[in-house]
Amino acid sequence: MANENYGVAISYCKFLTIVVLLTLSHPLVEALNNLDLMHHGTVKTIESEEGEVIDCVGIYKQPAFNHPLIEDLQYAQASQYDGIYYGLQAIINVWNPKTEEGGLGEFSISQVWVVSLNRSDPTNLNSVEAGWIVSPTMFGDNKTRFFIFWTRDNYRTTGCYNLNCPGFVQTNHKFIIGNSIAPVSTYNGKSYEISITIFKDGESGNWWLEVQGEVVGYWPSSIFTGLANNANIVSWGGEIINSRAAGHHTTTQMGSGHFAAEGFHKSSYFRNLKVIDDAGNTQDPDNLQPHVSNSKCYDLQFQENKQTSFGTCFYYGGPGYSLDCP
Repeated sequence: MANENYGVAISYCKFLTIVVLLTLSHPLVEALNNLDLMHHGTVKTIESEEGEVIDCVGIYKQPAFNHPLIEDLQYAQASQYDGIYYGLQAIINVWNPKTEEGGLGEFSISQVWVVSLNRSDPTNLNSVEAGWIVSPTMFGDNKTRFFIFWTRDNYRTTGCYNLNCPGFVQTNHKFIIGNSIAPVSTYNGKSYEISITIFKDGESGNWWLEVQGEVVGYWPSSIFTGLANNANIVSWGGEIINSRAAGHHTTTQMGSGHFAAEGFHKSSYFRNLKVIDDAGNTQDPDNLQPHVSNSKCYDLQFQENKQTSFGTCFYYGGPGYSLDCP
């Protein structure tokens, strides 16, 4: 079930092959910087019907993240703040970026966030998240995988990725939460995508996840504080870990591994960005703010083609380490 141009990057066999996982990022970095995160985690092993075995450790609960060489997150994302949101949509271009060999817990991720943040008390940050990731440390391979995550206390003690704790309720069992995404886009070749919608049901208050037009399941409203009502931040974008394990900026790629200016078939993109109101209607975001940690390493460019199939969109990503990104 793949289309050469705007492809479905998740294929159907006996089941749909996708995955689910975690991250945290700007614009949430300020809240996270004030917390003493404890990186102690357990491993959960998942085996799909295809026989793929996945050992899962939460990204920020891996022992590698206690290492002093872990310096920072690098990001290129677009956010809209301080509104009242009941969900978002996006179509995400899917790639298989390289991660640095020997890097300490490095990953490359592209995702969406639906967030409730009380700026006077960031410890109560609520977030539901979904997207794709490449993480050799977590999964033991370089495959691109789909993930979800949730927290209600700023990633401290609540929440998890996949189905590793009570929280997300899976209702569609065509989806195996844990398998890889295939095929993926190739440089100057075919492009593949996944569509993601997260929306709040007006009656139950639950936050539903829809992938490729099919409902997968929901996060119950009862597990949240701020998100029990609505979100006030929505974000789309990419992120990597820069461990500087080799004494310089990581070579881990974001998106396709190419800068935004290269455009279609070469750089990665998010298209058809939408926010969802309390009536379930979708609207174009009207005040997107770009956030780029270091444009010499990874960047982002908006492309508003509202009269085309791309709608509100942006290209993003980059190669990481270079003469300009030491």
